[in-house]
Amino acid sequence: MGMFYFVVNLPPFMEALVDVFLLALLSTPFIYIFVLRPIEMVFIRQKKLEEFMLHTKRHEIDEQLKKFSNALIQTNDAVSITDREGIIEYVNPAFESLTKYSKNELIGKNRQS
Repeated sequence: MGMFYFVVNLPPFMEALVDVFLLALLSTPFIYIFVLRPIEMVFIRQKKLEEFMLHTKRHEIDEQLKKFSNALIQTNDAVSITDREGIIEYVNPAFESLTKYSKNELIGKNRQS
């Protein structure tokens, strides 16, 4: 089967439009592969790095929270935590043994009463 070629005489501005269209059509893969995709990969890597750092920071905070929680439970000093109105939210075991009240009796009560 033979190939057909069309020879068309176009005005110069139409030739320029066809050239621009063909250039855009043919250079689109090049632009995506060598320009847009690397930029996209930078943003993807940045996002993954931020997620990793956030996860790492969250893990560090959880570890510190565990340490402080264990220290609060194991200390021989009586510790109670209240809200701004003076309602008891937490007491450690040393507070219970010192006051002879159980945690259930103290939590929810006002510290002043």
